[in-house]
Amino acid sequence: GFETYSQATVNGATGDEPTCWNRPYPREAIAAVPQICKGPAYASSGNFALMLKSQCVYAMPELKIDNISVSDLQMELYVKQPYAKNQLEVGVLENLNGDASFTPVATINNDGTGITQQFIDFSSYTGTGKIIAFRNSNSDGSTDYAYNFIDDINIFIANSQNDCGITMLPHNEGFET
Repeated sequence: GFETYSQATVNGATGDEPTCWNRPYPREAIAAVPQICKGPAYASSGNFALMLKSQCVYAMPELKIDNISVSDLQMELYVKQPYAKNQLEVGVLENLNGDASFTPVATINNDGTGITQQFIDFSSYTGTGKIIAFRNSNSDGSTDYAYNFIDDINIFIANSQNDCGITMLPHNEGFET
C-alpha cells in the first residue's frame, strides 16, 4: 500500500500527498486534497491508506503502455467507505486539464461495511486516455462527509496469465522505492 508515506496527525487531518499522483486542474481547495491516512482501520494491509475527501478527482501516474489499451486492463483495490452514502467512481482521464475528461467505468458503494476488495474491469472504456483516476462523491449529491480510503491497488492485463498460471502485473500501486 502506501507504507512509505507519512502522516502528520493520527486522525488523518493532514498528511502527505503522493507526489507521483495528480489532481486535475483547476485544483480543488486544500480541504479536498487527498492525503495519506494512518490507521489499520483504514488500510487493507499495513497502517497507511490514501484518503479521498470532499468531491475530489485524483489521478494515478499516467500508464506507460504503448501497445495496450486501457480497455484491456483490470484493477484490484481495497476500499473503505465509512458512511453508506459514500461512493467512489473509478475511471479514466484523457488529460489533467480538469475533470471534464473523466470517463467513469465503475462506481463503488459498499454501504459503509468496512474494507472491501473490489475488481474493476475497464473493457467498457472506448477513449484513448491512459490516466486512471478516482472521483470521490456521495450518492445523495452532498459533499458532507464524503470519504473513501483506498489501498493496495493492482493493475493488470485482463486474462494475462503466463504458462505458470501467474498473473502478470505491469503496474502496481505500491510506489515503494
